[in-house]
Amino acid sequence: MRADRTRGLRPGPAVELYFASAANNLAAAARTLEEIRLDAADPHALRVRLSAFERVSRQLTEQLVRLLVAGQFAVPDRTELYRVGSLIDYAVDRLESVGRMIEIHCLTVFPDEVLHLIRLGADAAWVTAQGLTLVRHPVALPPYWLELHRISDDADHALTRLRARPDRATCPAALSDIGSELADLTHLLADSARTMRGVTDRWNSVQGSA
Repeated sequence: MRADRTRGLRPGPAVELYFASAANNLAAAARTLEEIRLDAADPHALRVRLSAFERVSRQLTEQLVRLLVAGQFAVPDRTELYRVGSLIDYAVDRLESVGRMIEIHCLTVFPDEVLHLIRLGADAAWVTAQGLTLVRHPVALPPYWLELHRISDDADHALTRLRARPDRATCPAALSDIGSELADLTHLLADSARTMRGVTDRWNSVQGSA
């Protein structure tokens, strides 16, 4: 009876590897976008690299679907694990979208608010990657969703400041769109962390009663 109650309680090595790979791909993409701060950054080369991360993310999400279909998961776990993976994939999409807008509009100079949002996106990706490395030990999973909530709030404030700049009428309109994509990225990752919290809370509850 005990074996039946605890079966599928942990995601298993393949799903753990997926989350580690997906989160690390996300973090690498966010670090790549940070290179736009460099004076010699090439918008085209940057977009090409971000597009490569987006393709990897899409392939990883397809892999997650196969793992969840093949595995023995309770319906809530399967649904929520897929949601976490999808939100990470959407976050990488946002980074690729930002890279594409930077290339299309030939942007090389950015206001402080956009640079801050890029930094926040990288921070959110790093926190997500660090949190998901502990999926195999959900009892020890830190409250990383709290830090992501703080980052997303900070991103909202930065976006508000960007839209309220006195010189906004003379700034490229794409900067506001870039800011929106970056703020949305932080919200996606905060949502992914809250969802993962629900999954791990359920695992821990079943483990404790088993």
